[in-house]
Amino acid sequence: MLVLTHLGFRRFDAMAQAQLAEWIMHHDQQGVLPKDLFHQAEHYLLHNHILLFGPSTTERLITHICTQAHAQIYVALPATRSQRAPAD
Repeated sequence: MLVLTHLGFRRFDAMAQAQLAEWIMHHDQQGVLPKDLFHQAEHYLLHNHILLFGPSTTERLITHICTQAHAQIYVALPATRSQRAPAD
C-alpha cells in the first residue's frame, strides 16, 4: 500500500463512495446505460487515483443507484399522464 500512497492513490472510503455515487447519478440521468457506466466508473476511479480492490463494489453501487433512479421515473410517469388533457 505504501507504493500506491506514494503514487497518490487513496483507498475507496466513505467519501470516495459518495463522490462516485454522485458521479454515477449524474451520468445515469444523462442516459448512460449501466453496462457503460461500469466501464466509465473504472476510468473515473483511476483518473481520481481511488483504489478499489474488487469490481463487485462498483457493480453493486451502479445497480443500486440505477434501480432507484428508474423507480423514481416509473413513480413519476402516472402523475405526468394524469396531468395531460384527454385527447379528443
